[in-house]
Amino acid sequence: MEKFEITLEEFKRHIYYIKTQYRNYRKCIDELTTNEIALHIDFSENYSCKCFEEVQSHHFGGSRNQVSLHTGVIYSRCSDHKIEVSSFCTVSGNLSHNPAAIWAHLHPIFASIQEKFPEVNVLHVFSDGPATQYRQKQNFYLICTKLFSNYQFTKVTWNFFEAGHGKGAADGIGGFLKRAADQLVAHGSDISDATKFYLALKDVSKVRLHLITNEDIEQSPTQIPDNIVPLLGTMKVHQVFSEEPGVLKYRNLSCFSQRGFCTCMNPKNYFPLKTAVEQSTPSNCDKNMLSDISNLYQKRTKGFYRFVYSSDSDDIDGAPLISLKEERKTYLYSVAQPCTSKENENALIEMKNIHANKIKEGICVLVKVSSSKQDYVYLGKALSEVEDDGEVKIMFFEAIDNTATKFKLVETYLSYEPFDNLLAIVPEPKKSAKVKGYTTNLILP
Repeated sequence: MEKFEITLEEFKRHIYYIKTQYRNYRKCIDELTTNEIALHIDFSENYSCKCFEEVQSHHFGGSRNQVSLHTGVIYSRCSDHKIEVSSFCTVSGNLSHNPAAIWAHLHPIFASIQEKFPEVNVLHVFSDGPATQYRQKQNFYLICTKLFSNYQFTKVTWNFFEAGHGKGAADGIGGFLKRAADQLVAHGSDISDATKFYLALKDVSKVRLHLITNEDIEQSPTQIPDNIVPLLGTMKVHQVFSEEPGVLKYRNLSCFSQRGFCTCMNPKNYFPLKTAVEQSTPSNCDKNMLSDISNLYQKRTKGFYRFVYSSDSDDIDGAPLISLKEERKTYLYSVAQPCTSKENENALIEMKNIHANKIKEGICVLVKVSSSKQDYVYLGKALSEVEDDGEVKIMFFEAIDNTATKFKLVETYLSYEPFDNLLAIVPEPKKSAKVKGYTTNLILP
């Protein structure tokens, strides 16, 4: 019953977030003004290229080229007060979906908006929220800088649908284009790469297609600095907005009572880049964190994982989670230790045995968690396979003694982690008969 009550509370919150985000999505579009524009964007599942005639080894093999499709819908208010809807798709042979690739895909869209709607200076964007794509620090930095400097927007909001509920018109565009491509192949055409996909479909429908080259995507990372500060509580954020270059405000739910720029729910400020003085002088928060790590054996502290991913101020009654430590070629799980040495770095590289197909419910994995200072590695158990948004549901272990030799699974230490943060698959710890936990004297493969 206790488990049911905890789960029910999470479920009710989940349902509330779903309804709130869709309600604000509809409110944003219905109340658009002539100087505003709204975008709903999403990456479609990659298209596997096909030919009209294929040898058997190619048909059943894994050598097919794939095409990355970034789809979207533009909503604008016409002079006659009607909502105008137009759709687009950017096509690329580069399969990267990181923030640099996202903004390479968005560049021709923003350029066409400037050309077609010169009076528009307010932008509203809606997307799903995978931590490897839209909802992460690099994208936050670009939202509050590039949109102002390169595209002359004066105000911008970016809204994230609740996890698992971001489907919409953008997904329909991707499905239509892939069906149209298959139809052309069935009638004798060959679509073997991104360029041929673009040429074959650019005049098939009203969907406006743009071709994105590898050079476009490779140039984008040069515009992103390396010292961007992570946003604490990123996975809880559902709306970020900016009215000033370099300053981003965020809150847990979207609100459009004043077209997204209100003070409802007390939005907090986020500065993606610290000044030189701030970087050289640790903040109070950083000092507390370093102090906690250095005194793990003397006192029980707030779990580091919660510190990184939660903005709550309540202390957690429990020891820190588990990290990786190399000792005489035998890998032991210990309390949180930074993996900054070259030896540990090489060890992690050698251990990289992760593939998306290997991630199954119940396997144990090592997960990298990054702070503003350094990376940490924790032991967790996968509760799902790799989902459509590239994330895996993880439940983490916690040390139950000061010697860090016995651990237990903590049902409240749950998070959806990007697949890229999974470092290695490890054997499940042996159960202890004396202590209701797990021993971890394991040699990793």
